[in-house]
Amino acid sequence: MRTKKLMGCFILSLISWGMYAQGQLISRLPEGGIGKQIVSIHSSSGQAAAGENAINLLIANTTGNNTKWCDNTNAQPWVIFELLDYYNVDKFVYEDVTPFEAKANVDGYQIYVTDQPYDDVIGGWDDSDWELVVDKTSGQGDLTVKTDVLATPKKARYVKFLVTQKGIYPDGSFDNAVRIYSFDIYGTFAEKIDRGNLVSVGKTIMAFYDAFNVREVPIHILDANMSYIYNKWCFRELNDNENYKYVVIDLEKQYDISRFKVWDAQSVESGDNLLGCNIYVSTWSPNLSLISTIEDTNDCWTEIVDSEGEEYDNIKEYTSTSSSWRPSTSTVTGRFVKLEFPYDKVVGTSRIFQFEVFGTETVIPDNDATLSLLTVSAGALSPSFSGNETNYTLDVDKEVDKLVINAAATNTGATVIGTGEHALTIGNNNVFNIEVTAKDGVTKKTYTLTVTRADKSKIATLSSLSVSTGYLSPEFKPDVLKYAVDVASNVRNITLNATSTDANATIEGLGNKTLSGAENEFEITVIAEDRQTTEVYTVTVYVAPEGLISVSRPDGRGKRIANIHSYSGKVNDTENPYKLLLGKRLNTNGDTGNKWCDNSGEHWVIFSLPDIYHIDRIVFRDGRLMEPNNGNVHNVEGYDILVSTTGTKDLYGDSDFSEVVWESGKADENTKEEEIDADARYVKINFYGEVGTIWIYGVDIYGTLAERVDRDGVVSVGKTIADYNFAWSDRETPANLIDGNIDRIEYDENYDEIAVKHDPWAINRDHNGAWVTIDLEDVYDINKFVLYDAA
Repeated sequence: MRTKKLMGCFILSLISWGMYAQGQLISRLPEGGIGKQIVSIHSSSGQAAAGENAINLLIANTTGNNTKWCDNTNAQPWVIFELLDYYNVDKFVYEDVTPFEAKANVDGYQIYVTDQPYDDVIGGWDDSDWELVVDKTSGQGDLTVKTDVLATPKKARYVKFLVTQKGIYPDGSFDNAVRIYSFDIYGTFAEKIDRGNLVSVGKTIMAFYDAFNVREVPIHILDANMSYIYNKWCFRELNDNENYKYVVIDLEKQYDISRFKVWDAQSVESGDNLLGCNIYVSTWSPNLSLISTIEDTNDCWTEIVDSEGEEYDNIKEYTSTSSSWRPSTSTVTGRFVKLEFPYDKVVGTSRIFQFEVFGTETVIPDNDATLSLLTVSAGALSPSFSGNETNYTLDVDKEVDKLVINAAATNTGATVIGTGEHALTIGNNNVFNIEVTAKDGVTKKTYTLTVTRADKSKIATLSSLSVSTGYLSPEFKPDVLKYAVDVASNVRNITLNATSTDANATIEGLGNKTLSGAENEFEITVIAEDRQTTEVYTVTVYVAPEGLISVSRPDGRGKRIANIHSYSGKVNDTENPYKLLLGKRLNTNGDTGNKWCDNSGEHWVIFSLPDIYHIDRIVFRDGRLMEPNNGNVHNVEGYDILVSTTGTKDLYGDSDFSEVVWESGKADENTKEEEIDADARYVKINFYGEVGTIWIYGVDIYGTLAERVDRDGVVSVGKTIADYNFAWSDRETPANLIDGNIDRIEYDENYDEIAVKHDPWAINRDHNGAWVTIDLEDVYDINKFVLYDAA
C-alpha cells in the first residue's frame, strides 16, 4: 500500500504540472528598443561601475562586458523587478559569470514574489508581503545557467532576486562582487492594473531617434516606473545633420486625449531640462520610412503642442488650457503620438523619465470596418496610409522576395485577415487583400495592396574591398565610402581589388595603380544592374616620407618598426603613448583624442626598435598645434633626446643612454624638429615644462637600418601581424608580442633589480578565445616556441 501511495503522489504531481500552459519569456528589453516592455527594474542594491546597472539583466546577452549587472557594494546584492501588470510567473533563468570572465559564480540565492503594491509610507513592503518561491542558499557555484521552474505559477507584480552567498573561488576566498549577464522571467498575463485615464503605460514604441546607449532607450518613458534613476530615455545634443530627436508611440487603441505630461531631467536628477517640446497625434499609422533626422513628410500628423521657455519646468504638463495647446477643443482623438524635441529646444545631453498620455477610449461604432494601422516590412505605401483609402501600391527592390503586412482595426473588436508574410514574384502581379469584418459581424471593408517587385537590382555596393599593400582605414564596410591607405616610401604601385554585393553589378576603377607624390586618390564606381544606380568609393593612398620608420597602424596589424617600450604615465587609456605612432595624417585629422596626454609629473617615453637603426631626424607635434584655443593646453618648454643600442642600466644606476639633443625655450614652437646623427635601438625623449601635463600629437622618427640584432635564433621579432580577432585596446594589441621587448632591467635606490614592464597583448574570455596570425616574411625551419604569459 505504501508503494501505491508514493506512486499515486508522483502521478498527481505530473498531472498538476501539466494543468497550466507554460509561460512565455516576458522580461527582455525589446531588441533595439522597439516594441513593448513588460518588466522593468524597480530598484537594486547598487552597481560597481557606470554601465553595469541592473537594466543589463533585461538585455539579451551579446558577449559584451557592458551587458551585465555587477555589484560590489553590498554583502547580499539584490534586484527588484517590476511587472507592468499582474502576471502568473512560473520560471526564472539567469546566466552567471563563468563563461565570460574568470570570476566565481553565485553560490546561493533566493527569489521572492509579491502582488502587493509599493507602500509609499514605509518606502517598500512588509516582509510578510513577499512569498519565497526559490530557496537555494548554497551549492550553486558550479551552475553557469541557473534555471528554476515553479510547480505552481505565482501571481506577481514584483519579483525580488536576492544573492545570499557570493561566489567562492577554489582557494576558498569569496568574490567581492556578483556579475549576472541576464535574468529571464517567464509567465502569462493575469490581470490589468487600473491606472485611471493614464493610457500610455506599457504601450508600443514604433520608432525613435536616438539613444545614448542600448540601456537608455525611450521605452523607459512608458514604464510608469519612477523609482529607478536609470529608467530613462537619454539622447545626445543635436549636431548639424539633425533637426530633432523623436519617439513615435502606438497607443494600440484610439483615445480622446485630454492631457500630456513630460517628466524632464530635473524631476529626478540634476541636469539640463529641455526648453520645450512638440507633440503630434494621428488617427492613422505613420509611414516610418518618411521620418528622417531632417524632416517628417507624413501628412497624417496634427500638431497638438508647441511649447518653449520651459527650462525651469521639471514636469511639463499640457492640457487644452495651456498656451502651447494648438486645437481649440478640449480633447483630440488619436492612436499614434509623436513626441519631438527640435534643435532649438535641446540643451546638451537630455534625459526624459516619463511621458504620460491621458484620455478615454474613443467610442468606435460596431459597424466600423476601417483600419487604423497598415504597415509593410519594405518600401513605402502609395498613397500614404489613411483608414478611408482602400487601394495602395508598393514598389520594392528585386532583393525583396517576402513582404510582411501588419494591420490593426480602428475598433479593436473587429477582425482582420490577410496579414502576415507573403511571397513575392518579379513584376506587378502581387495583389494582396486585407479584409476587415466589423464588430457587428456584418460590415466589411477590403484593403487592396498591389506590390511591384523590380526585375533589376538597384544594389550598387561592394561586398569586399582590399589593397595589395598596406591596409584600409577604416576597415571595410559596404556603407563606408571613403578609405585611406598608408604605404611605405618605397612603394610605387598598388592594386585595388573588390567584389560587388550583387553579382549583376559592374565595377570600374579596379586594378594596378601607379603612385606619384605623397597623396594619390582613386575612385571605384559600382554600377547596379538597373544601370541607373551608382555608388562611388574613394581610396586615398598616402606614401610615407623617405626614411620614416615610426608610423604604424593603430590597430596593431601590419609591420611595426618603432614600438612603445615604456612611458611615464597617461591620463586615460584613450590618450595613451601608442597614439604617438599614428603619423601626421591621423594625429592632425581633428580628433583631439589622437594624442598622448600625461599628467604624472615627470614626462618621458622610450621607443624601442627591433634592430639598430641610424637615426637622422625626429619630429614631434606639440599640443597647441591642434588645440590653439584651449587655454588649458600648453606646449612643452624643453626636451632632451637620448639614444641607446642596448637599453641597459647597470648596478650603479648608470645607463648607456647618450644625450643627443637638449633644448629649452621651445614653448612657442608647435612643431619641434631635430636633426640627429646617431645609432639607436632605444630612443628616449624627456619633456619639460612649467605645467604638470603634456599633450603630444605624434612623434615621427626617421632612420635607416644599420645593424641586425643577434637574438640567438629568434625569428619573429619585428615581423608582420597579418590578422587577429580581438585586442582589449589600441595599446594592448598582438603587435606587442613581436616587438622584442621582454623586460628592460634597471635597479632601484637599494640596488635591487627591477624590470620595466611594457604593454602586453590583452584579451578576455568574452570572445571565446583569441588568435593571431603572424607573417614571418620568409621560410624558416622552426624548432621552438616561447610564450611569455601574464605573470
